[in-house]
Formats: sequence, structure tokens, C-alpha cells
Amino acid sequence: MISIAREIVSQVVSSLPVDIKVAMRVYGQRIREGKPGACKDSRLLFGFGALNRKQMLQKIRSIRALGTTPIAYTLEQMAKDQQGIKLRRLAILVTDGKEECGGDPVKVMQRLRAHDPRLRLNVVGFAINDRQVITRLKKLA
Repeated sequence: MISIAREIVSQVVSSLPVDIKVAMRVYGQRIREGKPGACKDSRLLFGFGALNRKQMLQKIRSIRALGTTPIAYTLEQMAKDQQGIKLRRLAILVTDGKEECGGDPVKVMQRLRAHDPRLRLNVVGFAINDRQVITRLKKLA
């Protein structure tokens, strides 16, 4: 599954305009599922700034999946990453599953949007067969 995620994100990064500002945060990359800290395993790889396509694509190729899916926590961290940025922003969540850490990503996103309506979220879900998960991800977007 991680190879599909890497391919999706690589395609997005490859198609971005050169003058865009971007940031990248990943989750489930450092701590194995079930281990202490797995539900807070979310890391900012690139802070919000000018696109360095080559460096970003290299970093994407190095991403490995180890852990769980802390979507709500990651969205909260993403909002902290962007504090003070007054521009319109689009976040893209790439996932092959549901929130696995007890958070409520929909509520988190509703709160974030109420605080800053310039923030948008697109969700790229793949290899998901559970109708409830699909419905929840659509509501999140």
C-alpha cells in the first residue's frame, strides 16, 4: 500500500506549479503499530515554503509505512504547522484506511475550518472496501 501512496503523492508533487508554497507531513512512519507513541507518530518533513520538487520527491521515495493511522492527530499538527499563514491553503490527505487512534478527523476538520475558512482538505483514499470508512472520508473532505 505504501508504494501506491508514494506514487500518488509523487504525481501530485510533480504536477505542482513551480511558484507554489508547500508543506509535507507524514504519519505512521517511525513507530510500529501498537507500540507506545504510535498514535502521535506524525512528522513534518517540509515546513511551509517554496517548492523544492527534487528534494521532496527524494523524501517521498524514502517514506516507509510502519505504524498506525492517526488522522485526527495529524490534522491537528498540520494546523499548528500553518499557524500565522494567511494564504488560502489546500491540504491533501492520502490514506488507505480509517482513523485508528480514537480521534474524530471530521470534528477536527470542522473546528479547523470554523477557525480558518481558507483551509481546504482533499482526501485521496485508496484500497478501501469498507463503505463506512468511505462515507467517513467523504464527510471529512
